[in-house]
Amino acid sequence: MERFTAEKTGHLIASYRARFASISLDQFAHLWVDDEIESLHAEILTHISNCEDLAHALRSRFFIQRTQRFFDAHPDGVFVNLAAGLSHYPLFLSKPVICIEVERPDVIDLKRKAFARWTDSGDIPSRAIEFITCDLDDSSAVSELANDLHRRLDNRPTYLLMEGLLFYLQRAAIDTIFDQIARRLPMGSRVGSVSFETWTTSTRPYQRLIEFFDRALHPEDAVYSVIDDDFYAALPGLRLIEKTNCAQMIGEEASLGLQREDIDEMLIESLYVLERI
Repeated sequence: MERFTAEKTGHLIASYRARFASISLDQFAHLWVDDEIESLHAEILTHISNCEDLAHALRSRFFIQRTQRFFDAHPDGVFVNLAAGLSHYPLFLSKPVICIEVERPDVIDLKRKAFARWTDSGDIPSRAIEFITCDLDDSSAVSELANDLHRRLDNRPTYLLMEGLLFYLQRAAIDTIFDQIARRLPMGSRVGSVSFETWTTSTRPYQRLIEFFDRALHPEDAVYSVIDDDFYAALPGLRLIEKTNCAQMIGEEASLGLQREDIDEMLIESLYVLERI
C-alpha cells in the first residue's frame, strides 16, 4: 500500500460514496474519483473491511438527511463543518445558507479550485463557502477558532458537523472543541459527531484498520481516540438526541434493499446528533 497517503483519504471517501451513490445521496462524489483512486478503493476493501464503502455511504446519507431537515427549519442558519475534507454538504441544501468549512491549507486550496472549475462547467450548483485554516489537534488554535466562529455565527442557529475528525485527535483537543465551540453555539443548534466506541476496538475490522494505518502511513506517536456514550451524555450544555450506527441503519431502512449479511465484517462507527440547550 505504498501508494496510499493521508492526502488521498478524501478522494477515497468520495469513491466510497460514489460506489453507492443512491445510498450516500451524493451525486457529486464521482468527480473526485480516477483510476488510481478506484484501485486504492479495491485494496482498502481487501485490507480493512469489504463493507468500508457501504459504511461511508450510509454515514453520508445520515448527515445529508439531518442537515437538510435542520436547514429546512432554519433557512437563516449557518453550517460549520470541521475537517470537511472533500465532502459536498452545502450542495445538498435546498436553499443556500452560510457555510463555513475548516480544513488544512492544502485541502482548502484543492477544494476551492475544484469547486470553481465544476461550478463554471455546470457540474455542481454554485455555493458560497467560507474556508478557515486551523490545526484542530492544537488546543490553542481551536480556542482562537472558537472565538472567530462565535463572531461569525452572530447567534444564528448552527449545524456543527464533525464527521471524520475525532478519531485522529488527542483527547485534550476533543475536549476543547466541545467546550469552546459546541457549548458556545446558539440555543437549538445541532452537533453531528462520529466516533468509535470502546467495544469496537476488539473487533477484527477495527484491528485491521489500525494495522493498516501503522503499516501504510507510519504515523509517529499516533493516538486513535475512542469515545463512548457516557462522554456525550455528560457534555454540559448539550443533549444527546439521536444515536445510530451503520448496522442499525441497514436494519431500519428497508427501502435500501440491504440484507443483514451486508454488515458482516463492517467497521462500526457510531453516529450522534446533539442539541445545544
